[in-house]
Amino acid sequence: MTERLKEELRHLGDGAPELRVPDDAWRRGRRARHRDHLLTGLLVASIVVLAGSLIRLTPAERLATDVLAPRPETARVGLPERLYAVPQRLYGLPDGGTAAYAWDDGVGENDLAVGPAVVAYTAGDSGGLPVVVTSDGGYHPLNLPGFSGAAATNNESGDTPLSLSPDGRFLAYAWWDPTAPADGPMPAGLRVVDLTTGSLRSLSLEADDGVDVDQITWSPDSAWLAWAGQSLISWSATNRAFETPVAGRVAVPTAQTRLVNESITMLDEQQPWDVGVTNQGRVVLWSGQTLAFWDGGEVRPVPSGANTKRDQTAPPLAVSRKNHVALSPGTGRTPGIRVLSVSARTDEPWQPAGLVLVPDDTRTLSAVGWLSDDLLLTLASPVAASGGSPWLGLGARGSDAARPEAVAEVERGIRSLTVATDLVDPDAPTVDYPEPSWPWSTSDKVLLALGVALVAGLGLAFVVRRRRLP
Repeated sequence: MTERLKEELRHLGDGAPELRVPDDAWRRGRRARHRDHLLTGLLVASIVVLAGSLIRLTPAERLATDVLAPRPETARVGLPERLYAVPQRLYGLPDGGTAAYAWDDGVGENDLAVGPAVVAYTAGDSGGLPVVVTSDGGYHPLNLPGFSGAAATNNESGDTPLSLSPDGRFLAYAWWDPTAPADGPMPAGLRVVDLTTGSLRSLSLEADDGVDVDQITWSPDSAWLAWAGQSLISWSATNRAFETPVAGRVAVPTAQTRLVNESITMLDEQQPWDVGVTNQGRVVLWSGQTLAFWDGGEVRPVPSGANTKRDQTAPPLAVSRKNHVALSPGTGRTPGIRVLSVSARTDEPWQPAGLVLVPDDTRTLSAVGWLSDDLLLTLASPVAASGGSPWLGLGARGSDAARPEAVAEVERGIRSLTVATDLVDPDAPTVDYPEPSWPWSTSDKVLLALGVALVAGLGLAFVVRRRRLP
């Protein structure tokens, strides 16, 4: 570099403005860098949380409101190896003080033509909303018009009137109209849904101030319905006052004909009755102390040799094709489910035909239905203090009492379980169906929208800040 060039550079430097660096420049720069790191971390964390939410909410294979792809004609049908309860986020008591539970918006299905079902149950530890599991493994939360099991007043009894026919085609349930004027009889009755066509047949039941149905059951050939409940002396949307036990039977032809009920004049006993019905339309009644039958005339009690206190949450009676009747143990000293054989003669005692013992002292046992004349499907439920989950098991009827063997798990939160026993193979009762992918509730959609907005906002802030840097 020449001396002249050095001189020129010196003059330029002397005339340049003085550059002053603030004392806190380094500190502010570090703070800005920390903000960038924090913003980046929040953005990444939000993306991870949003992705996790999408994994949880987005169906892996399908929405619950869509059935699975049709299974091959040779595919076996049976009980799911595990029955899944509906997440509580999908239902609840709507705002406005209504006394009936309801599915969240967009969850319940209005199209009832879901196809033959192998299982039906009600969801929730309180109230009850209907779910059917179809023969292809799909879970379908249904909007059944007027379903009385959704009423919050049913919480205490545990009785939810819902029953799947043994062939899986029909779903019978009790209905009521809580919006009707309370100074008149409560509108109520039975409805039968054809799950293959979605058609709905309705039957009104009348007695005094109305009828509250708490049990419905089918004959083994799916041709008869029997129901039991109580007549009312007063009612409102939140309360019901009972009077006397009532029951009846309904023939259910496959054609879309009108349902006709035949009501039974009950015995003088005031406690509720469990009910069953044979293929011949004979109605079987059980109070815990008394067995009786009805063929269309007078109700006749018969000696049974049984004497237990009826459990208030007892299921309907399970009747086999050969007229074996399974009596749930209730709260008496009977150590399991007693099986009696219906005599052809009305004046003969019913003969003992077997006993299925409770699995152990931590569980109660109830009859679900007969898979064959000798094999009973049972539900083993844990007593309150023992914990654990219920399970379905198979118990063999015979002179030597046997304990049921577990075949399927049942999650807590499933109530009023009913099974299409004709669709269950006694030799291979369960099928490994995929876990259900439940639809999005309104709250899920709101959370998703908030997550997307948060990620978008953080992303925008990150881009704007980067553009401001020199």
